[in-house]
Amino acid sequence: MTKIEYLSQVYKLQLKIDKKKIRAEEYERLSMSIPGPNYDQPVVDKTRSLEAPFVKWIGKLIDIQKEIEELEKKLDVLKAEVIGVIETLENEDYKNVLALRYISGFTWTDICEKLYISRATVHRWHDKAVEILVIPKIETQ
Repeated sequence: MTKIEYLSQVYKLQLKIDKKKIRAEEYERLSMSIPGPNYDQPVVDKTRSLEAPFVKWIGKLIDIQKEIEELEKKLDVLKAEVIGVIETLENEDYKNVLALRYISGFTWTDICEKLYISRATVHRWHDKAVEILVIPKIETQ
């Protein structure tokens, strides 16, 4: 795992959580709806389910909420670990660039505006910070 991949784990996990939250919202919407009879379609299945249609969405909602909770716990641990690694740097400017980019998920332009520096400076600080950063060894299972 490269240093960039290590630092990017936080952002990627946050994106995964956000996508699951979107699905959870849709499942919640579907669990609140009760479909009415559809008389303009031919009946295809003669064996009728006795379970209410929204029950499956409630089940899916509960499952995805559990997944989200587990991922959020994992995200908290991962953030603390990555912040700890970033804090080992001595230069405050380097720390700020890495934290804004990989913890807060800022774009390069946003970092420039926040720190009042040029894009070239941001990239130079980022590259130098990544170069001197020491990441922990990841054990492969």
